[in-house]
Amino acid sequence: MTSKVQVKKFNGNYFLNIQNFLPEEIIEGLLGGCDELITKIKKDPTIEVFPPEATLNILNEVKDQYVWNTLYDRVRSGIVQYCKLADLNYKYVNFHSSWVTRYNGLPEDDPLAKNKIDTFTPYKNLHNHDNNPIGVIIYLKNPDPKYGTMVKVSDKQIYMHQGIENTALIYDARLYHSAIYPPLELVEKHPRYTVVVDTAIAKKDSYLLKTDSPELDPTVAPSQAA
Repeated sequence: MTSKVQVKKFNGNYFLNIQNFLPEEIIEGLLGGCDELITKIKKDPTIEVFPPEATLNILNEVKDQYVWNTLYDRVRSGIVQYCKLADLNYKYVNFHSSWVTRYNGLPEDDPLAKNKIDTFTPYKNLHNHDNNPIGVIIYLKNPDPKYGTMVKVSDKQIYMHQGIENTALIYDARLYHSAIYPPLELVEKHPRYTVVVDTAIAKKDSYLLKTDSPELDPTVAPSQAA
């Protein structure tokens, strides 16, 4: 499998898009794992914005599982490439948290879910992760690329990122952002699944970003500045 890395730059912010992020057999294993995790450690629907359903932090739950180790090794490699672009020292970057999201219908344990869908807009859902300088979103499954992620890069500019299946977006999670969700009738036929990773800056060298992590394809598309 050959991955391709594309770089875009808006208002001084880099966006790394990695295509063919994972082997297909790994994706199949992850999708099953996502369902298990949502059943086991789902975030309380009374405090979660819906859509989607989401888990609590899964890093300890999936430790030493092959499909998840494969995903996180690829994430590490992508973060190293992002750090080179953004002039950050990857040796001080550490995994902070990771979670799964799923939107495949109305959850039975949330009687307000339909109302939440009806009143949801990406602009009202704009939020950021204050102390997480690098965020990663892996689009495992998505009915259409237009249901990706919007990122506010200035007071007057929004970057619309396409959520192509089996791609990863690496960006500054401190920027205000929101997922763009498909209509309910569409996800009931073709769900939307993502895995998200947030990072933190450590005070000393981090051993999570190992120098022996698999390298991504060095082919990088030209930056597009705006």
